[in-house]
Amino acid sequence: MTLREELLDTTEKQDADLFIAFMVKYQNHTKIVDLEEALNSLGASQFADVWEKVHGVCTSTLLNLDDDDNPDNEESVQKNKQMLDVLQSVVTLATAALTSDSPHVPDSFYDTAVIIHGVMLSLPDTADKLKNSMAKLFELWWTRELNGREELGINTFTYLLERSLQNKSPVTDLKRVWAMREAVKLIDVCSQASEHVRGLLLHCYMHVSYLKSDEGRRFLSFLFSLGQNMIEFIHNTIKNQLPVAPRSFLEHYGEVYFRAWRVASGQCLQKIEVSCIQDLMHHAVHAKRQSSRSMAFVLRKVLGYIHKQKKQRGVDEMLLRLYEPILWRSLKVANGAVRANSAALLVDAFPLENPESNVEETDRLLQKQFDLLQTLLSDPYVEVRTVTVQGVCHIISVYWEVIPIAVTQALITKLYQEVIYDVSSADVRVAVIKGQLELLDNHLCHPLLKSLLPALKDFIHDTSEKVRLTMLELLLKVKSVRGIKFWSVIPMEHLLARLEIDTAPVARRIMRLIFNSFVTLDKTPDVQLSRCKALLRSNPGAARNFFRYAHLHMSLEETVKYITLLCRCVLCCVRSEQRAAESNSQTSGGEREVSDEEREDDDKENDGGESELTVHDTDLMVGLLEAMAILWSSVSHQLDKNEELRRGLRRRFAIAMPEFLNTFENRHAYSALVLLASLMPPDMVPHFSRSCLSRLKDMTDECGSDDYWVLLEAMCNWGKMSELVELITEWLEDGLKIPDPCQSKSKVKKKEKKTVAFREPRTPQPTLAIRYLTSLMSHPKCQSLLLINCKQGLQELSCLLKSVLKCLEKKFACLDALGPRTTDEFLTQAFVMYQKLEILLHSDNNSGHNAVISMEELYSWADRELLSYLHNPQLDHSSADVSTRKRKVDKNSSTLRTLAIGLVQSLLCTGCNMLLVGVGSVEFASRFTDFVSLCLQTGACGELLPLAGQALFQLTEQWRVCEAEGSVHSSLIPSLFTKLLQSMAAFVNMDSQPLTLMEQEKVDALLSSMKPTMTEMLQAVYRCRQLESKLVPEIMSSVMAAVISDLTHHSKLGKLDQDELCESLSDLPPLSAFLLSIICKKNYMATSFSSELSECISSGALPGLNGLNGAVYLTANLYHCKSSVSGLKDCLVSLQVQAEQMQQDMADYEEDSPDRLVLRGLMSRLRQIQDQLITG
Repeated sequence: MTLREELLDTTEKQDADLFIAFMVKYQNHTKIVDLEEALNSLGASQFADVWEKVHGVCTSTLLNLDDDDNPDNEESVQKNKQMLDVLQSVVTLATAALTSDSPHVPDSFYDTAVIIHGVMLSLPDTADKLKNSMAKLFELWWTRELNGREELGINTFTYLLERSLQNKSPVTDLKRVWAMREAVKLIDVCSQASEHVRGLLLHCYMHVSYLKSDEGRRFLSFLFSLGQNMIEFIHNTIKNQLPVAPRSFLEHYGEVYFRAWRVASGQCLQKIEVSCIQDLMHHAVHAKRQSSRSMAFVLRKVLGYIHKQKKQRGVDEMLLRLYEPILWRSLKVANGAVRANSAALLVDAFPLENPESNVEETDRLLQKQFDLLQTLLSDPYVEVRTVTVQGVCHIISVYWEVIPIAVTQALITKLYQEVIYDVSSADVRVAVIKGQLELLDNHLCHPLLKSLLPALKDFIHDTSEKVRLTMLELLLKVKSVRGIKFWSVIPMEHLLARLEIDTAPVARRIMRLIFNSFVTLDKTPDVQLSRCKALLRSNPGAARNFFRYAHLHMSLEETVKYITLLCRCVLCCVRSEQRAAESNSQTSGGEREVSDEEREDDDKENDGGESELTVHDTDLMVGLLEAMAILWSSVSHQLDKNEELRRGLRRRFAIAMPEFLNTFENRHAYSALVLLASLMPPDMVPHFSRSCLSRLKDMTDECGSDDYWVLLEAMCNWGKMSELVELITEWLEDGLKIPDPCQSKSKVKKKEKKTVAFREPRTPQPTLAIRYLTSLMSHPKCQSLLLINCKQGLQELSCLLKSVLKCLEKKFACLDALGPRTTDEFLTQAFVMYQKLEILLHSDNNSGHNAVISMEELYSWADRELLSYLHNPQLDHSSADVSTRKRKVDKNSSTLRTLAIGLVQSLLCTGCNMLLVGVGSVEFASRFTDFVSLCLQTGACGELLPLAGQALFQLTEQWRVCEAEGSVHSSLIPSLFTKLLQSMAAFVNMDSQPLTLMEQEKVDALLSSMKPTMTEMLQAVYRCRQLESKLVPEIMSSVMAAVISDLTHHSKLGKLDQDELCESLSDLPPLSAFLLSIICKKNYMATSFSSELSECISSGALPGLNGLNGAVYLTANLYHCKSSVSGLKDCLVSLQVQAEQMQQDMADYEEDSPDRLVLRGLMSRLRQIQDQLITG
């Protein structure tokens, strides 16, 4: 039986199972061709009869389904499977039937397609393959424009839309949607019944695939043609999406708007222009400019695409017509942010003109824009000037040939003579310099810039780093321009001066600029050395930084080769000097045997032309040695991975180092040689490596860190840390030894005579030992090496340093009890280093050091031995506490007091650091809080308050971290904060008399040093919302009480101005101004303060008349200077009531009494602020 006969026989039986079984054989692409041929061979009546029978099978199968069936029932599952198989078979047959050149569609065929189309969207998601096959069938029907395609397009388009909005939909789905786009016009998308489809269409504007692909953006533009109501829906959707859209999508939205505008006409065109594009313009003018992701930036980016299409017909006229009612007016408003936005849009859309206007009208409009740009360059708002400068430079660069010369000259003159010297804002200066970068893009500007750019040379020394960075970006751009030399813009001397002292970002850019000028790797050795010498002679300090960054511009092989070249140069000079000395010597000792390698080096250097360089040129020799040391140090980690290069470099220097060490005696040269030697194994420099410890022993207290640091680092690099620790321990034992007065000198001498040993006649230097230890533990690399290799020695050293406590006790008991080498500086440094070692050796387990226990012991010791020396008898508030101390000391001993203050400061600093790095338990935080409280009760407020504030901040952070575990007492923070404010008040108001100039400077310095810490502390309290209900009211209540107490104190002294309100909060008394300047920075803190103040006033807690006067003074000035704080009006009302009650109570007082004068003043102030409320 042929396929044609089998098809007719199968459909004739109208059996679903037989039909499925027949069609399954033709599901694949290879067999479908046979089915197509069989269908094409049928006559029209046979073809219609086949579809009549297929229609019957399809209908009966669908009618056989019952909605009431249980979906989990086996029979229902079987029916659903049969239904899906039948539909798949029908779709396969229909697709094959439509492949002919002129397909015939009988009514039964069409009716079957309508049935399939109707059930397509109701099929389950598991049948997506079948639904996709149906969609392809109807797409084929649509593209071939067969009869009835309109009835088959709606569900198909809806399905394709849903499919394209899936997370991982391919681009082909978007192309299918684009091909079926006309089907959307069959749907009334604005009706209630089509809400689902409308939602899908609007969702396309938020989908990544649609915005990324060209077909997707064209489809989005096409949807604007669906009517004015749909345009409004689309525009609102895009506006809601803009704040969160990625930057790369912003121009895509502009493209969508532009394409829609270009093809629109009639009312749709007017709707797009007015309700969309002009609406975006309006919002772009009035949007906020608070960050780089502000709405002003976003909308400018969207409109930017339209601005770039000015070359297309009609765009210029449209932009002018839409901007005209917005832009000109906005450029003259009082709001600076609006002017800045308008200036940015004017620059982007420049020139705004109508191509169809006459010449006079066009010239007048252009001149108007040039005049506006001139005016905006002098605008008082910084952002306006910044935007305008960038825009002016862009306009000149792009339209150089068409702008009149007079206009160009006027704009550039203003930039170079006025705007560039804007001292009020570094951003404006940066904008001018960046503008020159844009001008350099136009080669026609180069002749003018060649003469103008040298005027900017002083800006390489600008106080703002970003200005200097921009200047260097300009020079790098100039370097790529053939007609301008960068050293003619900024002389090399200026660049080297900045390289010597400037920050790393600036230095890196300078290196990019000048590296090839001084390191010419492609030149001969003679040229390379001459360039190197020129650099060293020009600026030795800059040369050091140059070689510090040079390895970033060379490969490892090139760096090693350059170091070797410098080594050969110096070695040649050394040997030349040796030969000259030998030839001039009168003694005949014979000639020294010269090795082949040395002779080869001499020949190479003689070929290099270095005969004029001698070792007597000390500065140059030192520079070359430092260059080698710096370069080698910079690539030492890379050399560890390249054994061949490292071995060759070490072998070269193993020959040269002995001669270098014998020749150079300069201190700087010696430091460089030590650094070079430290990079080599000690067996390659045996004599020198053995002599380093002796040199350290020969140092004296007068030696600085530059003298001994390189030796310490070298010893660590050679693995001789244990010898260093042994030397430090030996010297510290001598310094921490308490002399025994009972031991006679004769016994000592007698004991010494019995000892038989070789001893080095060196005096121990305990102060130098503690400096050695401090330097070692401050350097990360050396600290790591010591902790890894000498941990046992450090533990013993820590135990030794603990004896400094006994020395201090002896010192406080008797000033002359210790030896002359045990100075106050030594004791303080030893005390600090003991704390540092305890922390570095800290271990949480019980077997090791526990820094927490050690610090708690130190706090107890300090409370017992130190705090009594900090007492200031002039402060009454602490006298009661000090009277309970066990020890009575001489309060006039300034030496002991200074020593005690330094020790306590170190304890506070260490405690803060422990909390910062997380070393310490909750119990430690509590003990530390108690110690800080005790310190605040002494008279050393000026010295300890900044550290106490830092401690409070760290405790607050610790509490925030640990509060979730419920293990910290939150009452500690407010209590300590209150004591801190009381101590500040006692220090600031140290005397009722006016402060002297020196006292005022001390107060200002203290408050200035504490402001950052106090600000961080208060903001940390608010940072965690779940803690606000517990801590915030108590903290803010303390702040409010301190301010009221301060103003009450000044009211009693008659220091509150009764007549005028303050111009700013800084005019208040110092402590109040300090606290309010922190509080009023954040609205949430100011509101909380106002709430506490209102509660205090309404509860009647104000301390009498002076307290009421202080509260009125505070509230009135706070409202005058910061009227946006909520709750102040309620405070003023409550104060008015209390003032009137006070006025009634004081009716019997004499008119001239002080209280009546105070009352009249506060009533006058209340009336003044009430008048302000009425008028404002």
